[in-house]
Amino acid sequence: MQRQRYTSIMYSSLLRWGALLVVSMAVGCAGNAKSGSAPTPLQVMQDPKAHTGAQEKAIRAAWGEVRAGRIDAAEMREQLKKVAWARGRYFEVRIAALEEILADEPNLTDTRNMMRLMLPTETNWNVIEFLGNAAADRGWTDLTTALVRCWARPVDEPTDDQRPERKAFERLQDRK
Repeated sequence: MQRQRYTSIMYSSLLRWGALLVVSMAVGCAGNAKSGSAPTPLQVMQDPKAHTGAQEKAIRAAWGEVRAGRIDAAEMREQLKKVAWARGRYFEVRIAALEEILADEPNLTDTRNMMRLMLPTETNWNVIEFLGNAAADRGWTDLTTALVRCWARPVDEPTDDQRPERKAFERLQDRK
């Protein structure tokens, strides 16, 4: 009899603890409903682990967040610049960020300065070509020195006549 009563008490205690655990988990999951919602373009753009296509799409949607008043334009621009400078990111993502930065017409002086700083140390040929073409397309001859500094780095490939810096430099010289 004593044993049955002890077993009954243990069983009801286990049921109470089990119910408490289930309720706690349900409340915890409900509390995380907001964090489980879709990430914002800014969050995806900042996440280097996100799929490249998702990052590019988020970068393109970033100015929509600015227009909607959900994020400050200066803050968004700084986040785009961080992505553009991040050498560990895929070049497609970096170029998407650079395209958005270049589209920010009121801040082209800052963009030119950023490009002047990036070019001499940039190692990705796709990004170098993009920056060089952007400078040449806009006639930004003040970036000639940065292009020459980038071009002056010795590399095995591509050959000197195929380097994107040279091509951009020649296009800029044709504009003078």
